[in-house]
Amino acid sequence: MDQVEAFRLAVVSVFREWGEFTSGPLSITRVVPVLDPQHDRYVLLDVDPRGERFRSMTLAHLEIRDGKIWILTDNTEVGIATELVAAGIPKTLLAYYRPSMRKIGEFAVA
Repeated sequence: MDQVEAFRLAVVSVFREWGEFTSGPLSITRVVPVLDPQHDRYVLLDVDPRGERFRSMTLAHLEIRDGKIWILTDNTEVGIATELVAAGIPKTLLAYYRPSMRKIGEFAVA
């Protein structure tokens, strides 16, 4: 299996776990993974059906490009990067900060 395919499997696995976590009978909101492996874009949405209209919030937005998993948005409490490391992705392959901020985090790309 090549590296990009390993990235895809890890991201899909983590996102699907999130979706299963909130799909129980007591859940009002749903976490919905939006998976686009053809273009290597992945979004995790929190969808709230209360009120007159559905509300959604982006929990995580990832892209796979240039041999790295780019974390564009992370509004999770634990941190999606931590979950990807637990799924077997090396920290050195997670791009988390914009270039001016890369020196401050352990998930940064040099």
